[in-house]
Amino acid sequence: MISFGKYCTLVLLISGTLNAMAADGAEAPTWPLDLSTRYLTSNFMEFRGGRFHAGLDLKTQSREGFTVRAVEDGYISRVRCTPTAYGRVVYLRGVSGRTFVFAHLARFNDDLRIRVQQAQQENETYRARLEFKPGQIPVKKGQVLGISGQSGTGGPHLHFEVRDRNQRPVNPLDHGFDIADTLPPVIHRLRAWPASESARINGQKGEWVLDPQKGNGLHGNLGVLNISGPVAFSARMVDASDIRGHKLEPWLIELILDDELVYRCLNERYDFNENALQRLEWTDWADWTDEGVPREHWLHRRRANTLKGREGDLWYLGKGGNGLSQGDHHLVLKVSDHAGGEAEVHWTLRVQNEPELGEETSWQSQPLGISGAEPEPYRLTPFFSSGHPEKAGFTILNLKPDHQGEVLENLELWVRTLELSGKLLEDAHRQGLKMMGDATEYLAADWPIESSVPVSRPLKSSTVNSDSTTVVGVYRYDIKDHWELVTTLTDSGNPEFLLEEPGLHAVFQDLQPPVFMKTNQLLKVKPGPVSQVAGVSFSPWEVTAIDLIDKGSGLDTGSITALFDGRPLIVEPDTPRDRLLIEWPENMIPGKHLLHVEATDKAGNTAAATYEIHAQEESP
Repeated sequence: MISFGKYCTLVLLISGTLNAMAADGAEAPTWPLDLSTRYLTSNFMEFRGGRFHAGLDLKTQSREGFTVRAVEDGYISRVRCTPTAYGRVVYLRGVSGRTFVFAHLARFNDDLRIRVQQAQQENETYRARLEFKPGQIPVKKGQVLGISGQSGTGGPHLHFEVRDRNQRPVNPLDHGFDIADTLPPVIHRLRAWPASESARINGQKGEWVLDPQKGNGLHGNLGVLNISGPVAFSARMVDASDIRGHKLEPWLIELILDDELVYRCLNERYDFNENALQRLEWTDWADWTDEGVPREHWLHRRRANTLKGREGDLWYLGKGGNGLSQGDHHLVLKVSDHAGGEAEVHWTLRVQNEPELGEETSWQSQPLGISGAEPEPYRLTPFFSSGHPEKAGFTILNLKPDHQGEVLENLELWVRTLELSGKLLEDAHRQGLKMMGDATEYLAADWPIESSVPVSRPLKSSTVNSDSTTVVGVYRYDIKDHWELVTTLTDSGNPEFLLEEPGLHAVFQDLQPPVFMKTNQLLKVKPGPVSQVAGVSFSPWEVTAIDLIDKGSGLDTGSITALFDGRPLIVEPDTPRDRLLIEWPENMIPGKHLLHVEATDKAGNTAAATYEIHAQEESP
């Protein structure tokens, strides 16, 4: 453990060093976005199912079209264009050696746009990835790179990253891109978890939670919690940097036990190959159970978590592994943002052989995890399992870390076969899916997995490829009451598939092709807007959106082809909004034209549509 006094001294020394570095005369970078306000919708190292958020999301007033600029001198090292993920993105290698990433652009500057269009036409696909040598496309600080948008994502904003010389993401707030922040973090909820079957909290089994339920958070002294055995903690902690109230991740989390620092989480940098370690930092059980409780952060460092900025251990086990010693122990939770705002709470753990519920307590019993009572009680939590789940039809798989690194820590996975009926089957039919085999439920209260693990697939093998035209897939039922394709199945001899996350899985055939909307309507195209940004030109014609929906297996964006008056035309799949964006040829003349579009879903179903286009001259 680290002495708290020595730790404070260390922080002050580091702070002084950083201040000295900032004063060494290095020229500060410019802000990447032409916007008078600087609001964040997301910050560095927030949770993103299976990965960390690698930068800052800058709010753009729910609109597109703000100028995006180079933050320092350098050169363009890469440009990409994809229907999802970063969308249109520019990578700038600065003179500092750092790489700056500008994502979700609505439009590149003219030089980059022409290069991308040439690559798209040569490859006959919307996707493009261009790499450039040092000095091939030099840029100056403040030079226009494009305009902000929402390509590849669900809403308008600019995703901005800073990466070090080794392409590792670093916190932009540490590198000249700080923002005004007058609001401190808020500790919204604290939860106590029995870390063994024999542990008790207030004389009872199950978890206990402290939740004010009014949005004001927890403050000051939280009282006494009576326990026996090892008891761990998690908390829901949120930082808000401005009046917009977007929920951000705290910069620093510290837990102090009896004046010694036992856990520290500092969000300053990470490596992309460490993304899976985020699964060790949050309680993930809420993602595949019905409670709907927002995600919480563990207040201990798990053994497999090797991220920089993480310190501590499984402190709740005590020296002998059976919990803290008898008597009172004082815990302090401190949460800080990058601007120095803090929230702090403290409470007492009263360790007894037979703990009892105190006369007055604000803690409430709230058992979580996976449990059932038929035919006999059973329970699965992130720390232990109990009862007889096998009598409820479960097969228990105990997965352990191996040399391949897919399993990060010991994992207990429960598996059972179910018969689909009711709403589950109705939702499948609504999506055009035909049941092709068994449904299987994979349950886990923890998911310390690198990416996926092989498991027996929920399918009667005789149904695969019994008809050569049949393409079936494994689908997972998500929290939006939707069956989402996990993988297609093409090999009837392979009894496994890769499980990416727990949940209910079933095998379906997608019977419905994609659907083009408004196919019988004349599409009128008017002259486009005039660009207000120097170096970013717009097409003479407005961009047209055509709705394209696939409720089953999902659209195969690489399959989309379009012909404009019989000639190939590259169109943009805007999958977050279930549509295609058509940028018409600059040389299109006023009058009538024909557009023919074809698209295939991931199950191989194809749809086509032909539209009559009327390009209208500008009204006098």
